[in-house]
Amino acid sequence: MKLFRLGITGLVFLSPACCDLLPRAIWSRVTDDVWDNAVCKGGNLLTAMKSSDKAAAELISKSPGLKTAASPFQDIAKDLEEWGWRTNDDLGVELTDLRIPEFIEGAKLNVNNVKYATIEHTVDYKKDGHDYKATQGFARFITESSGVIFALWLESPYKAARKAWKKEPAIDELPRLQMSSDLLWAAYEPYSGSRLRHVMSCDINNEETRAIMFRALGNKAPTTWPGTSFDINSDEGLALLGSPNGYGFAYLLIQRKAELGNRCITRATVFRPPVIRAREPDPMLLFDVRECQVEFE
Repeated sequence: MKLFRLGITGLVFLSPACCDLLPRAIWSRVTDDVWDNAVCKGGNLLTAMKSSDKAAAELISKSPGLKTAASPFQDIAKDLEEWGWRTNDDLGVELTDLRIPEFIEGAKLNVNNVKYATIEHTVDYKKDGHDYKATQGFARFITESSGVIFALWLESPYKAARKAWKKEPAIDELPRLQMSSDLLWAAYEPYSGSRLRHVMSCDINNEETRAIMFRALGNKAPTTWPGTSFDINSDEGLALLGSPNGYGFAYLLIQRKAELGNRCITRATVFRPPVIRAREPDPMLLFDVRECQVEFE
């Protein structure tokens, strides 16, 4: 397997996953280069998940000598506020609106014990003596008490600022706290006492991820539940893990080993909800998460 060093700054945000906010994408074929890079990235992420914190740091960091892969944001509620993020529970949808009753039943989810989190970058702020403008970035999640995260609608501070400011934002104009893994942690922290067991990217619209899905499925569109599952060690599983809608979840596990324990993604499942009003729904990408041994020190 080809390996390369994963720069932690190379991951900013999970790719957009909302069919209501973006034009519906079509199924297209992925190039060999994109596929191979996704497989390679997925392999590195899987190795980092199976590694000690120090060994994982060597894989994901561009900075030589970094001793830890842990997120620098260790007081996430305070850090969010200081970097201009605001949170509320007004999501506008409920878990049952995702139209995945078979998964909910099979995973034995408690639909009455969920939290809804909207995290928005809508406040101008001052940090470390510098004035920053709100980017209008946002992320919306559903978390369930037994250890499940659903990532719904996301737009990175960079992409949101480019639209809102009508210019290319400079790196030093953006909040340091912008990685999807940190926002995922902010949503999941109230349930962090539970063992995280599933993560799902919902209503995927990203063209690259969809093309990777299409190839993984043998150039076929996804089917309804139970869909098609891939062992994470397969090329298909690694490509899905390394896709724009996959690697944010991997970084969550890599950066939060102290809080979550050493956990790894073991399986990827691609499926879609049932057709409604003659419109093909956008697909879902489900990852199973399990405790794993540290194999690389």
